[in-house]
Amino acid sequence: MTHRERVDLARGRIQVAFDRLEAAESSLSTKHLRDTLHSAYYSAYTAIRVLLNLEYEEQKKQGGNIGEFRRLYIKTGKLDTKFSSYIGELYDNIFNGERPSLLPIPT
Repeated sequence: MTHRERVDLARGRIQVAFDRLEAAESSLSTKHLRDTLHSAYYSAYTAIRVLLNLEYEEQKKQGGNIGEFRRLYIKTGKLDTKFSSYIGELYDNIFNGERPSLLPIPT
């Protein structure tokens, strides 16, 4: 993939990430927590894919991409460790059925 193609792909994915984040905010305002978590996770995951695609190679699976993100950005200190925690908590809340602890539940 050429640099130009990577940049074009990144632009499209950034828009998708923002759209998913808006969907998460909308779901949260209507107290649909499961939809909020899914949208927030896929927004963050899409952003991770943008980073990997621009500087490195993406993996074929979500776990591989998250692992590469942690190895290349968290362990090297390029990004704060809190970002690893955020994606980890979102993932656990969605795929491991844990009780949501990351997002406040509106009352």
